[in-house]
Amino acid sequence: MLAELALDEVADRQAGLLSGGQQRRAQAACAMVGEPALLLLDEPTAGADPSTRQMLLAAVRRRAVAGAAVLYTTHYLPELVDLGATVAVARAGRVVAHGAQRDLLAGLPGEIWLRFDDAVPDPPAGYAVSRSGNELRVTAPDPGTLLPRLVADLAATGALPAAVEVRKPDLDDLYRALDASPAAVA
Repeated sequence: MLAELALDEVADRQAGLLSGGQQRRAQAACAMVGEPALLLLDEPTAGADPSTRQMLLAAVRRRAVAGAAVLYTTHYLPELVDLGATVAVARAGRVVAHGAQRDLLAGLPGEIWLRFDDAVPDPPAGYAVSRSGNELRVTAPDPGTLLPRLVADLAATGALPAAVEVRKPDLDDLYRALDASPAAVA
């Protein structure tokens, strides 16, 4: 465990004398020692540096692959993507959504971000558009399918974007959708 979490060189030090990242790794090591069948981790990477975060996530993945049941709480949702975790979203002490990430994200719209070097053109009619600086953001259920038509409509007006990004929904979008709309929970 000491070697896995890069603590072997500081094993003789008191925990209070370790750096913040070393303390996080030491806390996780204490939870994982003995290969428990159930691993409860409450925000284990809060305040951790990027290398500590990656080290801890790798250790958690190894435990899950080995058969441990892992309950992992976090506000940093990209960690759940890294872990490939089944997700449960809680609000006011109740689980309001639960399932595989792909299933939970399936009904959420994505976006097309169009950045312009010059003035942002008026968007073509019929699109759900918002403006942000030199960008147009178009919300769509399937942005990849909409993209060719949108670019063709813009080109017909003489406006070509300097950059285009198709953004699929992520867990942050799911959280915002559940937080903003109690009806979305049903």
